[in-house]
Amino acid sequence: NNVNLERVRRMKNRLVRITGRVSKVRDEIQRYLDDDSDMRDMYLTRKSKMQNADGLSQHETPPGRARRDQRGGNGHPTTPGRSPLGVHGVHTTDGSHFYDAYDDDKDLQELEDLLETYFTHIDSTFHSLNGLNEYIDDLEDLIEIELDSQRNQLIKLELILTTATLSLTCFSVVVGIFGMNITNDIENKHGMFLLVVILGSFATLGLFLVLLRVCRYYRLF
Repeated sequence: NNVNLERVRRMKNRLVRITGRVSKVRDEIQRYLDDDSDMRDMYLTRKSKMQNADGLSQHETPPGRARRDQRGGNGHPTTPGRSPLGVHGVHTTDGSHFYDAYDDDKDLQELEDLLETYFTHIDSTFHSLNGLNEYIDDLEDLIEIELDSQRNQLIKLELILTTATLSLTCFSVVVGIFGMNITNDIENKHGMFLLVVILGSFATLGLFLVLLRVCRYYRLF
């Protein structure tokens, strides 16, 4: 009925809006997964630790300690760079001190795993919404087919009634002819009335059947 159709229409409008939002989020995550530099910028934990470490070193380190740290705990100068294991950080020349180490590949892999998990869930939701949208489209197509079938039935009924009206109109022509005020010998015979009615009725029925046969021949219904 109309209430269910209106409910389906509102549901489809909401589904289209939700599908658009999910599609945008899915495309953004896919874009980040395809670009490693964006994923490195998204690793906020390492940035926060580095900023906290820089703040503590600037506010809590005494001037004498800072000069000693420049040469290392045992008098060796410190140099920023890469460790022998491929880990970035700041370390002394003899390797005795090392702090704030981080591995770009490991951080990138952790963030990539996290984004892939979110992408899997969002992609599953996206496909579910598309499936539901296709189901609603199929339902709308089915409703349109049923409406077209009912419309064709009404057209068929209208064509049959039009054919019957045409046949009766032909019989009414005969009635009009005999209803004229023209005197002849036929109106004086009592049996002629029944003969005209019977022949006119059979002729009307025969014309109606012939018209139906012609309509079926041309596949009008």
